Amino acid sequence: MPSSRPTLQNIADEVGVCRMTVSRALRNKSCVSSELMKRIHDVAEEMGYKPDPKISQLMSYLRESRETPVRETLGIIHPLPAHVDPSDSKSPTERRLIAGIEKRAEELGYDIDRFTWQAKTMRQKRLRDILEARGIKGIIILGTRVSGEDMTPLAEVTSSVIVGRSNYRTPLALVCNDHYYTMRLALYELMARGYERIGLYIGKGTDAVVSHAWHSIFTYYQNKMQINAPELIALPERVEKEAYQQWLAETSPDVVISNDPGIKVWAEETGLSIPKELGFCQIDWIEGMENCSGVDQNSETIGVAATDLVTHQLMHDERGISPFSKKVMIEGIWREGPSLRRRLREVGSYPNF
Repeated sequence: MPSSRPTLQNIADEVGVCRMTVSRALRNKSCVSSELMKRIHDVAEEMGYKPDPKISQLMSYLRESRETPVRETLGIIHPLPAHVDPSDSKSPTERRLIAGIEKRAEELGYDIDRFTWQAKTMRQKRLRDILEARGIKGIIILGTRVSGEDMTPLAEVTSSVIVGRSNYRTPLALVCNDHYYTMRLALYELMARGYERIGLYIGKGTDAVVSHAWHSIFTYYQNKMQINAPELIALPERVEKEAYQQWLAETSPDVVISNDPGIKVWAEETGLSIPKELGFCQIDWIEGMENCSGVDQNSETIGVAATDLVTHQLMHDERGISPFSKKVMIEGIWREGPSLRRRLREVGSYPNF
């Protein structure tokens, strides 16, 4: 008798049959005669054979998947502030993130289930119960709207990744645009075109969502270039036409960086010619904005990378909250458009910052 843990092959050698016959006999399949089945069971008992539950589970899954294809499901969790209508909740950037997630999930053989979640209408524990009831073990949380929320009740029972940006209190894996690089790239391009009075106009909420990265790099640029013009930085509570047009008249920038496409239209309504009298740089460029120059944050690629990360966690049975969070940042791409004048020199021919 073997001294190590007996295997199906050991039993097969002892009885004088193939390993598959032993497997079928131990699962009491009718294709094995009752006499032979009893003989195999007796030998297995004498040898002290015990099935490995992990291997049994895997083999059962493989057999079932051959008969009926099995597709696991990933959940997309879209937290929203209390004042946002869930029926009108997805920004263009969020739609691109979701498109990247769904594309990669399909390639990897996963289904997708979407959940819009607001703390005022549903407790996290209730959402967690729904995920468990549907057998969803991996989730991707959109980090584009809500800040300061503790996501522990969801994260402690799932493989979890935040996509977009993380202002949550729970240290989870994160995939997002490199917002510091995005602002640097925008400023490099504007400097290469000879712009000197560069203005930044973004809402305070947007500034918080990107963890103040755009504002921080812009302020550092002003300090580095010895530009004493704090009035060129505007972080209003709400981005509104009248306030913006008043800011334009008072500060006279020669180009404005913003993520709000209305900024360009509102400037034109004052009679300013773009790009002759005022340039506009879209810091969150997406398809459909071909009339603007700006930085494409690669949102679909971010969604793909987030899906790869959460499926990696699932395959390695990584759940719950890690003592440290993994961060993956995707660089943006410059998109040329007619809202800026042409370059006067090559990008990079000025001080690094």
